Amino acid sequence: MADLDDEVRQHQVEMHSSTDDTQLYLYCCRDATSAAVARLETCLTGVSTSMLPTRLKLNAEETELMWAGSKFSAEAQLGNGPSVQTGSETVFTSDLVHDNCV
Repeated sequence: MADLDDEVRQHQVEMHSSTDDTQLYLYCCRDATSAAVARLETCLTGVSTSMLPTRLKLNAEETELMWAGSKFSAEAQLGNGPSVQTGSETVFTSDLVHDNCV
């Protein structure tokens, strides 16, 4: 987990982990969502690469994406935020995500 933490933090992304789940998150301004998507994609690529020696794999099917903001933010509308590419998979914005880290 320490290696994962180091990898995530080098991309200036925050991380919260439990026994079997990890959440990555970052804060951005409304006009910086493209940069946030790029940062998340780079981070996820780094995480996937760093997991190869341990034979672990990022599960794109269980990866969920949520954008949050004020009610005045167009990007914060449920299901309307930009998607994130993880390898050959695209993760689309969800209206509802599961929080297994509590």
